Amino acid sequence: MSTDPDLQARFDALREADRSATPAFGALADSLVVRKRHPVAAPAMLVAAAVVLALGGLRLATRRTRAAQPGVQSILSWRSPTDALLHAPEQTLWRTVPTLESTLLSGVPIIRHPGDQ
Repeated sequence: MSTDPDLQARFDALREADRSATPAFGALADSLVVRKRHPVAAPAMLVAAAVVLALGGLRLATRRTRAAQPGVQSILSWRSPTDALLHAPEQTLWRTVPTLESTLLSGVPIIRHPGDQ
């Protein structure tokens, strides 16, 4: 595979321009300011999360079921409009597995022609 010297020189110039514009990693790492952690923030967040979970659990535990209104169907007794399509007359065929001894020709009489042996 041959290389184009002009193209190679252009990429070298671009690489050198990038290298000269980029600060050194050590200088960049030294210039970072490290924030101090607040020791109160973590326990306060844990307490707040525990309070929210406790209130949510209490709400779920004390929630009362609404009285069924006349004419409103309960979600427990709801059936899909297409529920009848799930029960086909041939459903027993789908649930049975054929055995090795069974064939499609079982029960069909064997017809022998006069010249057959």
